[in-house]
Amino acid sequence: MTTRLQGPPFRQDAAQNRQQTITAAANCFAEHGLGLVSMEQIIEASGLSAEEVHRHFPEKNDILRAIGERNRAACDLAFGTILQEKPLPPLHEIVGRLANAFETMVRIGDPVRVTPQTWGVSMYDDEVYVIVREMMVNQRQTWIGVATRLVNEGRLPADADPEDVGRTLFSLFLGFIVQRLLGDVTGGHLSRALRAMVC
Repeated sequence: MTTRLQGPPFRQDAAQNRQQTITAAANCFAEHGLGLVSMEQIIEASGLSAEEVHRHFPEKNDILRAIGERNRAACDLAFGTILQEKPLPPLHEIVGRLANAFETMVRIGDPVRVTPQTWGVSMYDDEVYVIVREMMVNQRQTWIGVATRLVNEGRLPADADPEDVGRTLFSLFLGFIVQRLLGDVTGGHLSRALRAMVC
């Protein structure tokens, strides 16, 4: 008969605890406002011990960074799928599909709804500014990459500056995020308007 060594008592999966904390924090931020929520409130809402929460997130800004990384990964996935297509879909379809992906994230309760609050806090919190700026630069570069492909594939005029186009598309998408979170704009609005405007 073999003897089995007993390990430590069963603990909830660490990844699940991490996600539970992020979800609890996002809900707190949405309900009370990012600047007003304390780590104590997040810990209480998570249902986990302070030790377990601090193991993953020593400070509140660490949670914001994790939310940003999660949102960036979701955006990168949506962009990556489109950028693999050869040739690229028309511009209005690209924007519409990305807008629809964002709408899906909102519908399933993803923490993207915290994004505009984070922008506001970044105006006076240097650490949050660094997190937001890194996200913005990454997303803007992706839009510039899309614009470059569209120019190279003849979908935009040859003299179009991909930097200008990418920055403009990124600005358009930021405006969509705000309006979508307010509830009166959909990806369909964006796609139809671009299709009408871009010859």
